[in-house]
Formats: sequence, C-alpha cells, structure tokens
Amino acid sequence: MMPRVKICGLTRVEDARLAQSLGADLLGCVLAADSPRRASLRQVAAIRARAAVPVVLVFRAPRFEAVIGACRATGVERVQLHGDIEFDPGALEHVGIRAYRAIAVERADLRRVRASAERPVVLDVGGGGTGRTFDWNRLGSLAPAHAFIAGGITPGNVGALLRHAPYGIDLASGVERRPGVVDPAQLRALFGRLRGVR
Repeated sequence: MMPRVKICGLTRVEDARLAQSLGADLLGCVLAADSPRRASLRQVAAIRARAAVPVVLVFRAPRFEAVIGACRATGVERVQLHGDIEFDPGALEHVGIRAYRAIAVERADLRRVRASAERPVVLDVGGGGTGRTFDWNRLGSLAPAHAFIAGGITPGNVGALLRHAPYGIDLASGVERRPGVVDPAQLRALFGRLRGVR
C-alpha cells in the first residue's frame, strides 16, 4: 500500500497545488525562524485557502502562544513540533489543533515509539530539515504504526524505504529545485515511484 505523503517546505501556491494533484495527503509549511524554507503567514494563508488536503505548520521549539497565533492567522489546524517543547502538545488538542511530535531518531527508543499512544509522530534526523537519512534498517521489516519517516528521502531512494512499510513519508529537499521551491520533475518522479506500490 502506498504510504501517506507529506510534501513539506512549501512557500508557493503553485507547488502546493501540484503536490496535491499528484497525490500528497498533507502539505507542510515551515515557520521555524532558522529554516531556509521558512514561509510567511501570508504565504501559508494563501496555500491553505486553495488546499484540498490538510496543511501542517512546522515549528522548532515554539512557544504555545506562537503556535496558537499562527494557526489563527492562517486557518491551519495541524502542527508539527520539533525540538524542546515547553508545553504539553496535548494542550493544543483542547483548542482544536492536532499536533504531530517530531522525534530525533538517534535518541529514540523505537520499541517505545511502537508502543506509544502518542500519534502521529515524525521520525527524523536531529532537529529536522537536514536533508540527511538515518539507517532505515533500524525500522526492521515494519516501521512504527502512525509514524512518518523524514530525512533525505528522494525519488531515487524511496524504494529502499518502502521495504519497511512506513505509515507515511515526509520530505522537502528531495523534491526541491532550491529551498522552498519544488522541482516539478522530481515531484512527479517521486509519485511515479510510489504508484508502483498502490
């Protein structure tokens, strides 16, 4: 079965529309201040207004109030949280925001991730946005249920990851022309590879 696909680092409406037309399940916009893919709230709102699939705001070590403010300003109801979080992500659920917790895989106990009731999660290298893969063999024959795998995924290597049956994949740099700008040929190549496992 084809994994769920989140195309992240989007800053342009045309790239978001192409991603969803090809089959993306989620569209990601990065609000981390130190990211070369950082989108403005105006860009996010424009993408959200034309999206037929959910949009996810990506933060690194945010304040609770900043998350709430960004969601209200853009109309987005899903967030992905990287780094040290000084609040309980579950508190966002009480105000109608679904939170995806990103976990640095080099520090993760995958047995605990498999058993955890915390869903969904994103397994990534370090703080995310590195464009580097981790050793997918750590996943065994079956990746943890409801875990998105991120980090260095490209049309060329996604086949190797699919052998671990991931619930979802999360990528940006592997289908970019430059940070924040999609390469249409690479994006089409990615979905072409994925359609082979439908």
